[in-house]
Amino acid sequence: MQQLKCFPYINNNYSLEDESTLNEVSEIYTYDIYNEHDKIIKDILNDREEARKFINSCLKLKIPLKENQLELYNSSFISSLYQNKEADIVYKKTDQNIFFLIEHQSSIDLSMPYRIENYTMEIINMAVDKEKMKRKDYLYPRVISIVLYTGKTKWNANLTFSDVQEKLQGYEAKDRGYIIIDINDFNKNTLLEDNSFISKVLLLESSKTKHEFLENARLARRKTPKNKLEQMDKILSVMLSKQIGQEDGKRFLDELKIEGGNSKMELAVMKMFETENKKIFRQGRKEGKKETAIEIAVKMLKENVDIDFINRMTGLHKDEIKKLDKSNN
Repeated sequence: MQQLKCFPYINNNYSLEDESTLNEVSEIYTYDIYNEHDKIIKDILNDREEARKFINSCLKLKIPLKENQLELYNSSFISSLYQNKEADIVYKKTDQNIFFLIEHQSSIDLSMPYRIENYTMEIINMAVDKEKMKRKDYLYPRVISIVLYTGKTKWNANLTFSDVQEKLQGYEAKDRGYIIIDINDFNKNTLLEDNSFISKVLLLESSKTKHEFLENARLARRKTPKNKLEQMDKILSVMLSKQIGQEDGKRFLDELKIEGGNSKMELAVMKMFETENKKIFRQGRKEGKKETAIEIAVKMLKENVDIDFINRMTGLHKDEIKKLDKSNN
């Protein structure tokens, strides 16, 4: 079974027991309370077992976290500097003062290194034992941060706070950073074969067009374990409504529940473009059905729909569709 690959600025192969390496690593997830997709990610990661799989997969721990080794920590944590952002996916290792902060981003935020530094210190300030810190052998809490990015372009923000600070010539500061998980770095097969539920949702998030989203929805649902199907269907209901409208989304999901075959998907996609058909006719185009078919074909080409599929849906000859495609490009 393939694992989600992480892209930290240092080597991932470390253990929670390896203190020297952990000094340079962090993990985070940000939750924008006004974003529907962020709510979906938050709901999944609030499941302790899903969070454990995700953390183990990202950190590639030599000694993976076991069941019951994680507990949610103060889910209402809000940074004083980011009142509209809730960093509320925070887990604590049950037998150590080690925290996992998970931040979700759907767009690039160049201030992320500063935000991570701020979140980290606020969590440490809440968790530190002010009596024990007077002892020489006291170990301060550690925060490991991961940023999950689901935007359409590659993540290009700096990974450490020292990268965005003033530089002193001849001096190099050692700095912790955050691990970036960029869905643009994953291929479809990796996400499908990963054993975590969140990887199937990330496959949906990675879709570039409506047509690709519908295909990924079919594949993701097929790979979803039975005990997660109800949750997947709720997620698909929300995302399909945004992609193709509530009515067509419901019809498409019903078809997936009955049979996940391509023929059912084709019917749903054809229905998705039916509205465009009606609009064109209402505009009184005298060219008739042929003009309508061309209009629909052009719209489908812009969504990167397969030419054979367009041929079946519109009745246009494949050569004609290819000419439209060339002209469109």
